[in-house]
Amino acid sequence: MEETSGNDRHIRLTCPDPQEMIDNNDVFIKEGKGQPEELTLCGKQWRYGAECNEDVKNSAFDHTPSESVRHGMKFLDVSGGHEWRAYCRNGGYVGQTDGTDIFLLSRDNWIEISQTGASSDIVGRIGDTVHVNTAK
Repeated sequence: MEETSGNDRHIRLTCPDPQEMIDNNDVFIKEGKGQPEELTLCGKQWRYGAECNEDVKNSAFDHTPSESVRHGMKFLDVSGGHEWRAYCRNGGYVGQTDGTDIFLLSRDNWIEISQTGASSDIVGRIGDTVHVNTAK
């Protein structure tokens, strides 16, 4: 289902598994142009959720995403830059959990794919299917 919140437009994929639905483990896919506001390029290194001049050595979060190149795009895994929290669909807080959040960068475009929950391996599988459009 496509949703809009302010200038943010994204797609929410909901698994039909009742347990996944209760725990609100939806997959979110966002896209945009330019540089994502959550990322900062410091020289040749990306940072997530931190500016270049911030000292992040003693931070509880990893602000330096792991990088790889696949299908002609840069993949940035920023999962370590989050404190993942699980909520029931009715809004009740469950507790801390795992999650996955990746950015795919290609030229002046980006896609972010994220999911909260232990079953977030679906994010990597979706990312593996994305290819750069080379048609002119």
